[in-house]
Amino acid sequence: RVEPDVLECHSVTGEECYLLKVRVADTANLEKLLERLRSYTLVAKSTSSIVMSTFKEEMKISMETIN
Repeated sequence: RVEPDVLECHSVTGEECYLLKVRVADTANLEKLLERLRSYTLVAKSTSSIVMSTFKEEMKISMETIN
């Protein structure tokens, strides 16, 4: 299933298995998205954090950083 509100999905270490970056219009849409995600049989539980403000966000990666 494709979830258009999910922008990124990362496999992570620690207590959680995955970190999703989502963008929704409001908390009502977040609740609907979480309900859909929890309906997947492989999702046992979820926790959420809401970004209050963003100081820097960009998609560029410097090739100098990689080398």
